[in-house]
Amino acid sequence: MEHIVSGQWRDVFRTLVCSKADNHNNTSLNNLFRSGPQYKEAARGVVCVVFFANICFFLSITSNKIIFVLKKVTELIMNSFSDLIKQRRSMRKFTDKELTQDEVVLLLKAALMSPSSKRSNCWQFVVVDDKETLDKLSRCKEAGASFLKDAPLAIVVLADPLASDVWIEDASVASIMIQLQAEDMGLGSCWVQLRERFAVSGISSNEYVHDVLDIPLQLQALSIIAIGHKGMERKPFNEDNLQWEKIHLNKYGGK
Repeated sequence: MEHIVSGQWRDVFRTLVCSKADNHNNTSLNNLFRSGPQYKEAARGVVCVVFFANICFFLSITSNKIIFVLKKVTELIMNSFSDLIKQRRSMRKFTDKELTQDEVVLLLKAALMSPSSKRSNCWQFVVVDDKETLDKLSRCKEAGASFLKDAPLAIVVLADPLASDVWIEDASVASIMIQLQAEDMGLGSCWVQLRERFAVSGISSNEYVHDVLDIPLQLQALSIIAIGHKGMERKPFNEDNLQWEKIHLNKYGGK
């Protein structure tokens, strides 16, 4: 087996082969899959399934263990979104490392695949990586945007109210889609709210951003998503803090 599998896959396979299909080992197996900068790489489980199928003969894995392996791969894929939303936290500190072209393209694909009402696609996006422009955008509101000047990239989310009466919702969905894609790539992000916010000068943040980016009058600026490599560590969301008291059954106050 040593010469068949190399690198981190060796540890993955060793754990899969040696582990028993019981709850005691489920935790260690999950932790192993989720190790590394982004456990999602292992979650590309179709490749794993092909690997398992081809080496079963060499490893003499019993049928029960094959089933266990496939079950764990499936669980990993299905649980990845739950883990993603726990890991995603607002990031306001970034490293100096620039994003690659491929990384930017993935972010924009997520934006362009965002759901919209009646598929109106009323949103548009301005991608900003110019340092001078980012510095100007960091002053788009009185507080809560200064970190933009140190971000390698910002995506300004716009929408056309004439194209959809729910442009706010559509642009909001697109904004969070960008953030989730960023987290999936191991990047940090933070939402800068523009609608109903004001710059120090007293003009609306929307108008300020229009002037900086030469945005057509009919478009409204909802948010700016700052994106970059994480400059600090943040703990995942603690499920113990979930406000279950805000969930109601069948009617308000229903339990």
